[in-house]
Amino acid sequence: MKRIITILIFIIIPLIVSAQTSRPIVDERLELTSIVFRLAGAEEYVCDGVPEYMKEIDEYFAPYKNHKLIGYIQNTLREKQRIGYDGVAASAFALKIKDGKVTSGDDLYQRAIGNDPRWNKDVFTEYVRLLNDFYRKSKAGKFFDAHREFYYNAVQANLELVNKIDLKWFRDTFGGDPINLDVCLGLCTAQHNYGGKEYEDGTMKIVIGTFADQNGTPNILETAFDVVIHEIMHYYSRPLLNKHYDAMRVASEDIYSRIEDRMIVEAHKNPSTVAGEWITELFMNMYMQEHGELIMYNIYNDFRFGYIWINRALDFMKNYDRTKYSSMSEFMPHIVDFTNRLPAEWDTIENEFANAYPYVVSTFPVNGSVIPADTKEIKVKFAHPMFDAHGLKPIAGYEMIPGDFRKCHWEDPYTYVIVIANQLESGKKYGIALFNDPFIRLDNGFRLKENYDMIFEVE
Repeated sequence: MKRIITILIFIIIPLIVSAQTSRPIVDERLELTSIVFRLAGAEEYVCDGVPEYMKEIDEYFAPYKNHKLIGYIQNTLREKQRIGYDGVAASAFALKIKDGKVTSGDDLYQRAIGNDPRWNKDVFTEYVRLLNDFYRKSKAGKFFDAHREFYYNAVQANLELVNKIDLKWFRDTFGGDPINLDVCLGLCTAQHNYGGKEYEDGTMKIVIGTFADQNGTPNILETAFDVVIHEIMHYYSRPLLNKHYDAMRVASEDIYSRIEDRMIVEAHKNPSTVAGEWITELFMNMYMQEHGELIMYNIYNDFRFGYIWINRALDFMKNYDRTKYSSMSEFMPHIVDFTNRLPAEWDTIENEFANAYPYVVSTFPVNGSVIPADTKEIKVKFAHPMFDAHGLKPIAGYEMIPGDFRKCHWEDPYTYVIVIANQLESGKKYGIALFNDPFIRLDNGFRLKENYDMIFEVE
């Protein structure tokens, strides 16, 4: 692994001189901390996104599950200090592995986890001491060396997606000095991802979980590109939130009390965290919109997370004029004002959420009417712009209208056209249903709440 990292460094150094760079990496420190917390049974690190690699970890390190480090993690770090999730990932970057030893230092500690109340210097010092002993006795370096080619292939497999990241957009939007990006592949974290922080001068690190492809190679899912942007965005949104949270604290606590029961992300369960997460999501969706990425699924997930005002917020952000505001820092007071107004508008927001599902406003011919036998098409008009997908189903007890599915199409984002293939029989009743699942509202990702049945009698 050391040889491969050296090669990557030689390749990247000339680029750093002239421009910001982003690269996928496998970081031995992150692998080590992930592995020991897996051995300790920390559920967020007991993930099998890369099953064969997990099997090899379990087999190799099984003899060391009774090491004092594992008990220390279980009893002190987990039980007493409540350290998990991002607290584990961040601690990896407070470490140094060199010459077969795991060490740290005041500068590394302060930069990586010094402000995290879950950690303290005494606890961390003992953790590093035991981690070094574990590393030495388990010969963990030997395990990592044996996986050099595996790590190299993982890096290569994720180059295209990581190179897609537009770092210039972040600098143009948030200002500040140019910064380079290491996308640390979370080979043991699967669905768990951890946000950006400048752990080294001029270099931000984020952790993005991976899943094995058909060849067993760890990949960041294409559908997780929004997650990558979200985790980078934390680096930029965090200082803005720290500066302005007191000005919107009361509103944020009020909002949290209204959505707490519907939130599905356990790690987001306090008002300040929720404030940071939804504003980060807001900025992420701006990035995706401005880069022509489809965001309806992101919006749908935001609703699921409890952020039922996200569409309002996105519409509000149209007021962010780059010719007027030099950076998001100048616009942030307006976001504070927007947030503070949300509790007063809550009944309307809840009503908007209740009506977030797409629905049919009319059909032609009219649903339930008598139609001519030579009817050629049925037009279905929706209240909202819809995604270009569709599906039809029979209705029990009725013969299905003989539609030519290959010719069925969207006339425009609001109008779906069912093309009838054959002459209909006079005196007969036909039924056909829009299958709810493919009919997706374009601006928020919500599907038809249920199948939409249409029944016609032929004259």
